[in-house]
Amino acid sequence: MKTPPKNRIRAALISVLLYYEIFAVGLILLTADLFPLIGLPPSTAAWPLRLAAVMVGVSGMGLILPLRDPIRHWGITALIASGQIALPIATIILVLWGDLPPHVGVPMALVDCLFFLPSILALIWTIDLYADSENPTGERGRLFSANTASDAVLSVVPDGTHRTIAELSDDGSVLILLLRHLGCTFCRKSLAALGEQSELLKGHYHHIVIVTMSPIEEMLSIRTRYHLPSALLVSDPDRTIYRALEIPRGTARQTLGWGVLREGLLSGLLFRHGIGTVRSDPFQLSGSAIIKHRSIVAIYPTENAAADVVATSDGSCML
Repeated sequence: MKTPPKNRIRAALISVLLYYEIFAVGLILLTADLFPLIGLPPSTAAWPLRLAAVMVGVSGMGLILPLRDPIRHWGITALIASGQIALPIATIILVLWGDLPPHVGVPMALVDCLFFLPSILALIWTIDLYADSENPTGERGRLFSANTASDAVLSVVPDGTHRTIAELSDDGSVLILLLRHLGCTFCRKSLAALGEQSELLKGHYHHIVIVTMSPIEEMLSIRTRYHLPSALLVSDPDRTIYRALEIPRGTARQTLGWGVLREGLLSGLLFRHGIGTVRSDPFQLSGSAIIKHRSIVAIYPTENAAADVVATSDGSCML
């Protein structure tokens, strides 16, 4: 029988919490005559160790929040997982500098590395649970009926026009690109490619509607920055259109996998698309949809956060 996701998350977090608290209690109970075990003379002031113990203990107690609500407090889990990477590195540096004896520092670093595993697993499982939280059946891509999706999408009036998407589709095919938020380097990459291929896309689509979770004030620069003067814009911070078109949130592998991170560094640094502040749901994936004659005729969710967005009616052109 498979363990429910929340139970797995909580079991992993409890193991890390116990580690922090045992470590903190150990520092508090460490007496002066035992200081030589960690390379300190008995005359060393005890208060720095006691202060460190309190800080470790309080950090561990912070895990009570994600234990109660893993999704809402996922940031604490992420912070603890990051700390489990930083702690062994700092310990080894102290050993190399001669400030901590190897017989103490090396085991400490190994234990920290050991407890990195449950903390990172808790983070991965939390992100995956969040990705499926909108769909209790676990069947991704089956969130809404076609009628609900059509009403939620077709009634939208984009910036740059006074007509609804339904009315725009009477003129010809409408391409809707859902590109997360403008701090996303992959969204900037897609917008740059969209601008470069705008003439090609005109042969397929009568209107192009760009949807992001960023405020409309931030989106207005898209038209000039990416040479898309006729683009219609929609701000969707509540992800109403994303959900209606069944563009899902991504799992840990889809949003933080090695391939995604590598592509993010290449796009953000090497190709100068930049990396901005995350102001919206960081796990929402991108996608596209084609509207024709007031009907949604195709939907293309991306496979991961770094994936290109399908942009032609036959699926042959990728941004």
